[in-house]
Amino acid sequence: MSSSKPSRRVQFDPALDDSSADDSSDDDAGPPRSSDPLDDGKGHYESWEDFWRRTSALNAKKAREAGGDPNSEPSAATPALGRHGRPLDRGVPEGPIRCFGCDAPCSTKWECCQCLEIFKRRSVDVPFDTWERAFWCGAACYRDKYAEHAKRHGPSAAPPTRLDGRSHAFEPAEGDGALWDSERLKRETVPDCPAMF
Repeated sequence: MSSSKPSRRVQFDPALDDSSADDSSDDDAGPPRSSDPLDDGKGHYESWEDFWRRTSALNAKKAREAGGDPNSEPSAATPALGRHGRPLDRGVPEGPIRCFGCDAPCSTKWECCQCLEIFKRRSVDVPFDTWERAFWCGAACYRDKYAEHAKRHGPSAAPPTRLDGRSHAFEPAEGDGALWDSERLKRETVPDCPAMF
């Protein structure tokens, strides 16, 4: 003899659901509006093709706003390109390194500290990033070009990818202008380069 109780099936009845009651007098508001800026105002898509078209357009818009190209997506097969059109490997362009200020050939000894911090923050969330690290020929060139270069230290964004459909926003870099000496592993503050953000 079995002492188990018979199972009781519960069926959902939408007429008895009071989870949507909120004492508001706005009964004619209609269905909730979609947050999709490309939505037609009905709160839903008409078909799968309509959903695909609108979502693709929204993703392309997000990619452009974040500084990406909606027609090509950085990945292991197609790496991001730096400012001279060469592939980036962890933010460093392949081939000879050029000074970010005067464009003369240089080494990786001097690197902008703020750009390096931004790159480190971005690399946590964005595996195939388009952010190019900034190397310099020396402190004098950095100081001369700092006013223009510091604009790069502001808020930045990374476009969505196939693996991660989110757009990522990043805080601006903090602190005065400084160069990282990769040989002595020391931060060198450059005079006359105040924090911009």
